[in-house]
Amino acid sequence: GCPDQDGDGYSDPDAHWDIPDGADAVANIATQWADADGDGWYDNYDDLSWMNDEMRQQASPPWPGVFIEDAHRPDRCPVDAVEGEIIYSHQGCPNGMNPIYVDNGTDGLGQNLTYTKDTGGMSTGTIALIVLIFLAIIGLGAAGAVLSTRLNKKDSPPLSTSTSRIESEMAREDIADQQQEQEYLEPEDDSNYTVDDDGIEWWKDDDGTWWYRTEEMDEWVERPV
Repeated sequence: GCPDQDGDGYSDPDAHWDIPDGADAVANIATQWADADGDGWYDNYDDLSWMNDEMRQQASPPWPGVFIEDAHRPDRCPVDAVEGEIIYSHQGCPNGMNPIYVDNGTDGLGQNLTYTKDTGGMSTGTIALIVLIFLAIIGLGAAGAVLSTRLNKKDSPPLSTSTSRIESEMAREDIADQQQEQEYLEPEDDSNYTVDDDGIEWWKDDDGTWWYRTEEMDEWVERPV
């Protein structure tokens, strides 16, 4: 067969088979094989959220590139070449082009941008901060209630040791139940959750680990490395 030094299924270019013919544009990197706009940022991407970019979804013909974990130098705008230094955070996109917006201009450079849809929601970090604040409020309230009870009981007959222990245990269980309810979040509620064209659900947890689940699966499974 033809030489393929990085083993990605795209043969190396030679005198008779060049990149315009379909040869590997990055012959020594297995996660990339094409650079449609020729700017040195390559078509495959490693961030599932890019699948929901407005410009990618509405592109005709469809933008090139597929999801590859740890893809080398992914291009968020694979058909619009970068010239010079990238100022904004969208790697591989010309300055002034934002792929989560639709270009309604005619210059093709993304200078006339219109916001078309909500592309986010709260991040995982924001949700975690809200949960922590809520739990802190619950804890302060519980501490205040216990202190108030102790002050009110100074002139009252003391309860038995066993009764106090039972009430204290019940209070701790109530707080634990409230904390568990607040801390549990479904992956579907996370901004790192998405579904690909094959109907497979994907979710990246806070540690950066990818999980997936098909329609036939009841439980999430960690993506093999």
